[in-house]
Amino acid sequence: MALGGGYQLNRSPSEIALAEVINCLEGDTISANSPTSNTPKYMAVAGLQASLDRIRKEFLESMTLQQLADQRDQYLEFRSMYFI
Repeated sequence: MALGGGYQLNRSPSEIALAEVINCLEGDTISANSPTSNTPKYMAVAGLQASLDRIRKEFLESMTLQQLADQRDQYLEFRSMYFI
C-alpha cells in the first residue's frame, strides 16, 4: 500500500484488467458452489448463476483499469460543466 492509503501499481493501468484487480482485492468471486440439489428449480437457478458468472468474468477481463479511470474522468468532466 502507498502512503495515505490505496495501492501502488507496478504496471501501467492500461495493462491491468479489472478482473486482476477484483481477484487481488476479493479473491475469486465466481461461484464455485457445486449443486447441492438436483431439483429442476435449483438446476435452473444454478444454470442462470453460471451464465451470469461467465458474463461477469468476460466483462472484467475485457476492461482495463485505464478504461475505468477514463470513464470516471468523463463523468467528472460532465459534472463540472455549467449550464445557463
